Amino acid sequence: MKNRSYLHHSPPKTARFFFCIQVLVGFFIAGAHSGVLAVTHNIGSLDQAVSMAQRNPNIKLPLSEIRYNVKKYYYQIQSASGQLDISREVKGHFDSAVKKSEKKFDQGETDISQSDITKLKLGLSGTLNDILELETELKIAKLYLGNYLGWNPYQNIELKEKKSSAVDFSFARFEDFFQSLNQAERQITPEKRLSLEKGFIKAVEAQDKMNLAKKTRKITRALLVGEVAYYDFGIGSSGDLFEALIIYTRVLKGYYQSIYNFNLSVAELYR
Repeated sequence: MKNRSYLHHSPPKTARFFFCIQVLVGFFIAGAHSGVLAVTHNIGSLDQAVSMAQRNPNIKLPLSEIRYNVKKYYYQIQSASGQLDISREVKGHFDSAVKKSEKKFDQGETDISQSDITKLKLGLSGTLNDILELETELKIAKLYLGNYLGWNPYQNIELKEKKSSAVDFSFARFEDFFQSLNQAERQITPEKRLSLEKGFIKAVEAQDKMNLAKKTRKITRALLVGEVAYYDFGIGSSGDLFEALIIYTRVLKGYYQSIYNFNLSVAELYR
């Protein structure tokens, strides 16, 4: 009788090969959708990102629009990241304050009430809401910037220039700015010049607001450090800490937003 043991042998090598390929493809697709296998792309400078987007054949826009949009999403990622760091820092302070307040209340201390604890919890809830919104804003900005750079949406983006910083804009008068433009851009109609001057005024306003926000940031940080220390030592009130955390959140988030507004107004001006 012929040996029929071949019926129990493994499939031919070719079949096994394609089976493995199918498994690997499925694994990579599932991993990409889950974020496990997401590739992180480190973007260089803003100028490098703009240059890369301008070479992307899938983007059918004028070069001026490509430059502006890449800058917008780049600045947005920086701003949202900075604001997210602030919100997470404040969350930590609220978490700690809630735990300490509940402990004091349970021990029967008279300087803390249920109302105080509720206010701190509401502050924590508001901060958690801020974190959710900023995380979403960050994901969407990265999604759009990645699209301009030709990367799929499952790939993460990290900026080399992570910190928000103001662009160089040292013009105090419109005439100085106008003279700095290229010769080809100076051949403009009176209507275009009027539009440029309006944009210049808005950029100067945004710059002034940003400079004011920088000064306010330093004062607010000192206020928060003091109130946190007082509360940790048991000599500060939960109400004062709550107010300091709310002020700190508003001012510091506003600081990063002011840098974004200024940078974007300059980008619009050059567009």
